[in-house]
Amino acid sequence: MGTVVRLEDYCKSFKSAEVLKNINLTLESGKVIGLKGKNGSGKTMLMRAISGLILPTSGKVYINDKELGRQISFPPSIGILIENPSFISNYTGFKNLKILASIQNRISDDEIRDAIRKVGLDPDDKRTFKKYSLGMKQRLGIAAAIMERPDIVILDEPINALDEAGLVNIPICSYSAKFASGYYGPFRDAAHSAPGFGDRKTYQMDPANGKEALREVEEDILEGADMIIAKPALGYMDVMKEIALNFNIPIVAYNVSGEYAMVKAAAMNGWIDEKKIVMENMTGFKRAGAKMIITYHAIDVAKWLKEE
Repeated sequence: MGTVVRLEDYCKSFKSAEVLKNINLTLESGKVIGLKGKNGSGKTMLMRAISGLILPTSGKVYINDKELGRQISFPPSIGILIENPSFISNYTGFKNLKILASIQNRISDDEIRDAIRKVGLDPDDKRTFKKYSLGMKQRLGIAAAIMERPDIVILDEPINALDEAGLVNIPICSYSAKFASGYYGPFRDAAHSAPGFGDRKTYQMDPANGKEALREVEEDILEGADMIIAKPALGYMDVMKEIALNFNIPIVAYNVSGEYAMVKAAAMNGWIDEKKIVMENMTGFKRAGAKMIITYHAIDVAKWLKEE
């Protein structure tokens, strides 16, 4: 059997934290390899290293004797599912995979449909990705990884969120009211997840169109949503209020990174009282109708509430 993957003295550090140290590993074709270790032991980072998603601090990775990062940028034939699969929320599963397949143009529509069937999904399902359960999303991610029959398949916790029927008995929290916004900037910069080109306005709502959010909420409730997320929160409290007045469903206010960063920056410069402003914002979200709040201020808010 020919060698597919070889790591030589591979080390990876982030600032002072060494996450992979002197890894020497040879993986041959035709074999299934499992990685076992505690949370935080570096399993996912090792998968990222083999995939070319991170480069070594020192050491080398070879794919079929070609050095990753020098002779090739990525393995030429690889399917990857690492952490949570992400797709275009307003497209069906088939349409999402068809877009991915168009990059290489190696497989036909029938082969895409076959991959979807292999993971227990219906390629003709008209529901969009955002309507999928967690288990369905995971299955679509697996289908994306295997559909081109790659030489290397890397699956990080592939059975996460799956049960025997491919269903999960958990509440559905829908991104019904997610707006295209500049408030996401700090998180995207930190996570290096800003779009490489264009923007996300094709599937996030126009900030000027609050009525669209109400239509989306109504549609999602009819399709089984148990909770509704309003994101961002600070600039869209009027939308939350309208949802609360028109629908009997819990609202989750998502207080995003830009909203958090503005408060923190102003507090660091001594322009505002951080605690008062944060608690006023939290109260505003609740007054607008939020039953739950997702916020980067959560630890501080918990501490302040405990002190009172």
